[in-house]
Amino acid sequence: MSSPGPHAILLVLQIGRFTEEEQRSVELIQNIFQSDAAQYTILIFTHADKLKRESFQDFISKQDKKIQDLLERFDRRVLPFNNGDSEDHGQVANLLEMIDHMLAHREKPYFTSQAFQNMDKALAVFQQEHLEENWERIEREKKCAIEKLEADWTDFYTQMTDKRQEAELKKRHIKQNIKMLSVRMAEVEQELKVETRKLKKLKNTRKQRENKYRKKTHSEIRRVEEEIVDRYSMNARQGSSDFLRRNALIILGGGALLASGVGIGAGVAVMTASAPAAAAAATCTGGLAVLYSVINAGAVCSESLIYPKVA
Repeated sequence: MSSPGPHAILLVLQIGRFTEEEQRSVELIQNIFQSDAAQYTILIFTHADKLKRESFQDFISKQDKKIQDLLERFDRRVLPFNNGDSEDHGQVANLLEMIDHMLAHREKPYFTSQAFQNMDKALAVFQQEHLEENWERIEREKKCAIEKLEADWTDFYTQMTDKRQEAELKKRHIKQNIKMLSVRMAEVEQELKVETRKLKKLKNTRKQRENKYRKKTHSEIRRVEEEIVDRYSMNARQGSSDFLRRNALIILGGGALLASGVGIGAGVAVMTASAPAAAAAATCTGGLAVLYSVINAGAVCSESLIYPKVA
């Protein structure tokens, strides 16, 4: 407490029996602050939750003469406080309202006495003497505290600087890696384009080669087939010519004559040709064309026998 003094003095007691120790405490307070202190004192009873169903007024009315005298000295300014309900702000509001009402009926809005003034003076002297006696120790402690703070700040600043430099280095490395990755990605994209063009060209080249090889193969197959056919055709013609020289079958007017060694007054001309050519030759010579087929070595050959007209 300091001058000019408090607005109110709260004397706090518990719900229960008013002990002699509490009585001595009340008397001590009154002796210190003199009798005027009672005009600014409010009696507070805590643990009002212990009353349970009993009202606070009934509890006050049952108290002994010491409590009743105390209440009369305080103009019956008394309030209960429930310790079990910390959310009940109405208790505080009631206390503030009682303090305002009490101060409204006082000449001064605070309690003061020579004791307060003497206490302020004694406190100031004590503080000054305490400072003078402990000045060197205070200065040493201040110096140590400042040095510690400066050392802590230096360590903190060094750590922050190191961390910042480390972060900057990581940042540069990340940027370099990103740049390298970007360059590499561009190179890969370019390589991919080149390989795509190569693949497309390879596909076209392969397709062209396949077509060329297919055509060449077909041509070779046709050539081989033609050679085979020509070879067997030639063999068949040679075989049929030999056969005709040995055996000539002459069909004339529905009769058959063996021409071997028999003369009919004219020569027999044998030609190997196609049927149309034989017919044409027969027409030109005025003879008869006899067509026959000879099967030799699996080949079919058409032969024409042309006879001159008998005179």
